[in-house]
Amino acid sequence: QIEVTNLGQQATLLVITDTIPTNTTYILGSASSGGMLVGDQVQWYLPVLNPGESLKLTFQVSVLGGNAITNARYKVSCDEGVSAVGKLVTVRVRYPIRRVLLPFTFKK
Repeated sequence: QIEVTNLGQQATLLVITDTIPTNTTYILGSASSGGMLVGDQVQWYLPVLNPGESLKLTFQVSVLGGNAITNARYKVSCDEGVSAVGKLVTVRVRYPIRRVLLPFTFKK
């Protein structure tokens, strides 16, 4: 989840981008608020974000492998020339444990 908060004056023509993390695949149609996949990034375009206003943006991925996913490349910019880069976020991956029951055959 990305949360964009306007701490200053009115921001217009915002562009928010988040690069799909390594070892993941974007789940088509999963981006909130009209986000779209463009190349290897999810992009959102907002006409205006008023002072003090916040917006939460999300998308989903499928994990291809590994024990952690790192989201290191996300940012926001606006027409007024202000931009910000998000902090590195690492999430541990938990895989479901699947039980397999096998038949036993006993021989004498």
